Amino acid sequence: MSELSRSDDDLLRQIERRTAAALEKIPGVRTADVRLEGIRRVHAVLVEGEGTASPIAITPMVHEVLRRTGLEFSPGAVRVDAPASARETPRDARRFLVLDALETTRADHHATCRVRLRRLDKSFDGEARDLDTVTGRARAAARAVLHAAELAVPGACLALEGAQIVDLFGRRHVVVAIEAVNQRRTSRLPGIAALENAPEDAACLATLGAIDRWLAG
Repeated sequence: MSELSRSDDDLLRQIERRTAAALEKIPGVRTADVRLEGIRRVHAVLVEGEGTASPIAITPMVHEVLRRTGLEFSPGAVRVDAPASARETPRDARRFLVLDALETTRADHHATCRVRLRRLDKSFDGEARDLDTVTGRARAAARAVLHAAELAVPGACLALEGAQIVDLFGRRHVVVAIEAVNQRRTSRLPGIAALENAPEDAACLATLGAIDRWLAG
């Protein structure tokens, strides 16, 4: 190994440690582990919550810290686990659906979003297609999340009423409205997430935030 490569490796380890320390300052985070595949590129981030922290609430804050650090990442590279106590409680385990992967392909003026949700050691895939516009990609991502969530929660029926891009307090957000039916109980669920990167990212977080509250009810 050359002197230059050893120096690069030392720099990577320093950035990993500094980033992990910054993530551990987020309220509700117990531990964080960061692995880079380049000076500015994230390979994987693993965060574990503490107390009653929800992965859905923590995930946007983790993304924000990574962006402020100047690192490039995909949502699928970031994994936020529920607290160990929550993972050990069967009744609570239903509510923790975490975005494990997100992929968008674009062709013929349409966008296809594929997502993978994770709950403990199980994964659930969903896919949806819409027009290749900012709002259309948000709709496709939201519907893909709902399709995967229906597989994770037997008996649930989830539908997207609408998704819009709105300006609030000087920032753009994705707002979604979800209709949820389970055991003859119908609910209309709002969700919102800041649009910091691609509209698909924000739509997934907004949708998961909406159904997470419903599953916890």
